[in-house]
Amino acid sequence: MNRKQFFRQTLVLFCLFQFSLFIFQSKAQVTIGADREPNASAILELVSSNQGLLLPNVSLTSTSSYAPLKSHVAGMIVYNTPGNAEAPAGLYYNNGSAWVRLVLPSEVTAVSGDDGVSATASGATTTVSLTDLGVTTGKLANASVTADKLHQMGATNGQTLTWDATAQKWVPGSPTKKIVSVKAGSYTVQADDDVVITEHSASVNITMPTLTAAHDGKTVYIMNNNSGGSGNNFVDAATGWILGQGTSMIIGRGAVFIWDNTGSRWISVSK
Repeated sequence: MNRKQFFRQTLVLFCLFQFSLFIFQSKAQVTIGADREPNASAILELVSSNQGLLLPNVSLTSTSSYAPLKSHVAGMIVYNTPGNAEAPAGLYYNNGSAWVRLVLPSEVTAVSGDDGVSATASGATTTVSLTDLGVTTGKLANASVTADKLHQMGATNGQTLTWDATAQKWVPGSPTKKIVSVKAGSYTVQADDDVVITEHSASVNITMPTLTAAHDGKTVYIMNNNSGGSGNNFVDAATGWILGQGTSMIIGRGAVFIWDNTGSRWISVSK
């Protein structure tokens, strides 16, 4: 081979090399498994109807250690096998400082928490903090929360929840209203009574007590639930004033009484 032929072949090879580099750079996106252009948003597209992507199988020593890799790399995905107590077998991604295992819903064995939610799965516990007002009725599906799924918090029969403005949460409490059922022919209203319901077979004589300035504005609701349509009679203990006679309050109706300390009397505002 003379010098002229040598230079000619060298030039051809150089041109072919440059052309192959151009083709490779223009095809930065790759499709494997089909003769077609890859998705415009994908650097790599795999196509198969009977095969899958097999990720690297590694043996993690713990979720905090990057080993056997050289460092923590956010976005790195591996399959850990065979696994251990601290890092059970499964699919993991790296968040830049630790390995996080993807947990299946069927693996969640317990959910608990007050200020947040702690989910326990395969021996590992993950806590998710809930921001104030983060869970609203609009985010809950209809009938998704039922009474039997509410944490009892040591509640007793008939106990109510009251709003604690200082702690900004609902806490177990006791009813603040005193409700009295009267089944006898007479009853004297007590200073701490809030609701009085008469359930007698005949009329009930109700005596309204004399209260003090500390009770000014005190209200009592009295309802007639007597059988046979019998009414109730009301008497002011201080003045003997008859507030009503016989049918003064028909069955199924009620009246609100307010203590007026200035006039030292009870005022009926409805009946």
